[in-house]
Amino acid sequence: MNNTLIVNNYIHEANICKLLSLLYCQPEEDIMEIFSCLEQEVIDFWPEKTHFIIKMKAICEQSPLEEMKIAHAKLFVGPFDLIAPPYASVYLDNERRVMGDSTMEALNYYRRAGLNPDSNFKEPPDHITTELEFIYYLTAKFLNSEDNQWLELRREFIENHLNRWINPFAKKVNDSQTIFYQDLALLTEEVLTNL
Repeated sequence: MNNTLIVNNYIHEANICKLLSLLYCQPEEDIMEIFSCLEQEVIDFWPEKTHFIIKMKAICEQSPLEEMKIAHAKLFVGPFDLIAPPYASVYLDNERRVMGDSTMEALNYYRRAGLNPDSNFKEPPDHITTELEFIYYLTAKFLNSEDNQWLELRREFIENHLNRWINPFAKKVNDSQTIFYQDLALLTEEVLTNL
């Protein structure tokens, strides 16, 4: 595999992780724009995964924004029991609570990469959006420096942290019968398994 192709693969992987992280945020008016970018990345990089995109696009186009916001809140925000809490600590720590040991584990990975949480960020460090964004960050650091330490940290983070909880998280989302988010979680799981 030539160097240009390898670099392009990393660019696609980083972009897909960034776009997935944005789709786990509360849906806003720009959801179709974000989704269109994800669609193009998946078509270009993982055409065999387009079946997820086709189903998600149909839901996105047919569902009013308010319905998407309600589905998102029921799954990931509350105010009642969350159907699929988007936090690593819920799945990795025996107490099934937020801000457990695995939250600190995620924070330690960020610190190893030279990052400190922004005091304005309201989510715990082990939120799915933050963890996907971190993969984007590590990949970008590698692409800008060509220093393999960033890829090694990315591999370690995915293998020893993120991939340990993405499957039970995706199962909870899948069990919810919330079609757009079911496919988003399954696509996320597929992407992370193949990084």
